[in-house]
Amino acid sequence: MNWSSLVAMADSPAMFAYRREHPREATPSLSLGTAIHQAILQPAEFERQCVRRPPGLNLTTKEGRAWKEAQAGRTILDGADSTAIEAILANLHRHEDATSLLSGTEREVTVTWTDPETGIACKARCDALGPNHLTELKSTRSLRWFGKDVATYRYLGQLAWYLDGAIAAGMLQPDARVFIIAVETKPPFGIAALRVQPHQVMSGRVLARRLLNEWVECDRMNCWPGMFPALTDLEVAEWGLEPEEEVTP
Repeated sequence: MNWSSLVAMADSPAMFAYRREHPREATPSLSLGTAIHQAILQPAEFERQCVRRPPGLNLTTKEGRAWKEAQAGRTILDGADSTAIEAILANLHRHEDATSLLSGTEREVTVTWTDPETGIACKARCDALGPNHLTELKSTRSLRWFGKDVATYRYLGQLAWYLDGAIAAGMLQPDARVFIIAVETKPPFGIAALRVQPHQVMSGRVLARRLLNEWVECDRMNCWPGMFPALTDLEVAEWGLEPEEEVTP
């Protein structure tokens, strides 16, 4: 079990079953995020797998199609994406705390362990492991709203999954710290080095444990219900409700 699969259980077991057969397709934003990861964490891999489209080259022309075919599956970056990555790298090098978190770390570390409660074989791929800290790299459109990204994409569960996996595998001590380096994909391409607080890690652990236990039960029964398997009261955001007052039907 890996987190990118398990997190679909947070939507519904039905979504997990669907994603198992229909993995997410790469989107321009996902491709850019992958390229940013490689540029920061694995520069040599970035140079091997990514290539910048020559300025003015139209990929729909005969010349453009021939050039594209010659790239043999490499990620093609347009001028805007290349400029963004260059700016991100420059800003990262100027951010002392962010560079310190990455200094001396092992990058893209595969971790495997057996969950002691369920006996399930688990796996994670950590961005950066230091002597006693874990750092994950996340891209965002705006640092101002990154806290919402953390909630929307359930990053706390992922961080707890990675941390506990690294601890179980003997790669980190139980008192290891967790950090996030967040990078903006839009101007001004800001960088943030963020401490993940202990209570936030614990919240992620609760989420990860709940999802794994639910998956075990669904797998045992081979039953994958949707988000609303029974009659449910409607919930509406407060801003969508008019103030209560007496109205004659």
